[in-house]
Amino acid sequence: MNKNTPLLISAVLGAVTWVGIGALSGKTEAWDSSLYWSVGFPFMSIAVLLIAVKWPEKPWRYGVVTMLVQALVGFIQAFPNINLWPLSIFLLLILSLPLVIAASLGSIIRKRFISNE
Repeated sequence: MNKNTPLLISAVLGAVTWVGIGALSGKTEAWDSSLYWSVGFPFMSIAVLLIAVKWPEKPWRYGVVTMLVQALVGFIQAFPNINLWPLSIFLLLILSLPLVIAASLGSIIRKRFISNE
């Protein structure tokens, strides 16, 4: 597989979660919905963990990409009313930390407990 496959999967994961939660909840910004926090965020955490189990190299990228794509999708949806967009990017980078931890855990699981075929 292509070395960019896990990054592409992470990007799609972020976009689908943002758009999907927004559509299900009727909210413009997905994080305004309780579904984002009760379903979307745990789903993304588990997903990046599994991505890192499969591709354990540089796992931090998967969490960061997942969240930054959400910033990009949010920017596109909110355009031209983007006055708080820099603050949103900062907040999403902070929110990527739990995903980075989950992905790092997935990488550790792969390296310590699963053979490297």
